[in-house]
Amino acid sequence: MKLGFKNVSYFNQIKNVTYSFKDKKITSIMGYDFTESLINLLLNIDKPTYGDVINSYDLRDIGYVYKNPSEYFLYDIVYNEISFNLKKYNYKLNKLDQRVIEALRIVGLSKDYLNRNIKSLSKSERFKVSLASILAINPKVIILDNPTIYLDNNDKKELISLLLRLKNNYNKTIIIISNDADFTYTISDNLVLFKKGKIYYYGKVNDIVKNTYKIIKSNFEVPKILEFIYLFNKKKNARLAYTLDINKLIKEVRSYGK
Repeated sequence: MKLGFKNVSYFNQIKNVTYSFKDKKITSIMGYDFTESLINLLLNIDKPTYGDVINSYDLRDIGYVYKNPSEYFLYDIVYNEISFNLKKYNYKLNKLDQRVIEALRIVGLSKDYLNRNIKSLSKSERFKVSLASILAINPKVIILDNPTIYLDNNDKKELISLLLRLKNNYNKTIIIISNDADFTYTISDNLVLFKKGKIYYYGKVNDIVKNTYKIIKSNFEVPKILEFIYLFNKKKNARLAYTLDINKLIKEVRSYGK
């Protein structure tokens, strides 16, 4: 276990949690109400009241993107913000500009943004700058706190593409804390569902999809496609298979009752 919890309790917020985050995979945490406490435990900022947080990484190996990046920017200019962490960790000055430009390129922003004032950027662009400032130091783990709350549907699609690229091409381990089910079920390899401070259910996304009935009955958010299947089955007394594949669903609905 490189990063995870072993019998961890934290006041009344986390209760006897054991979980190991899978290396080079995307894991999303849903249903958890105390995001800051969870992240502080993972980053060793806070200590559990019981149990152990396993963290085999150096501080610079974990990058954290805040829920509202605008509240945490240190500088007004994009270049200064992204280069801050590089200077903090003493990267060679002759390579600094190259790293900043590369970080911007990875998140889909051109070098034309270098001298832009962050306040002039859209919310999605600010999020990308925040992520670029993390990617510039090339962390092994990226933690995202509710990354979609300021993004529209197109921005979400771009983020999904970006995170998959970071995992597949750059071998990043990514942890997402979000209740945006349409996003988390699409992007994740694994899901962890919390309820009242405990892990209620966890596993690969496909395994959780198969248990949609149980998940919905426990009042967890699910993607709209799974909610549709649940309601269709309930109203029609049908047995459509739970799936995230819209084409498969359309085919099954059309053949229903024939």
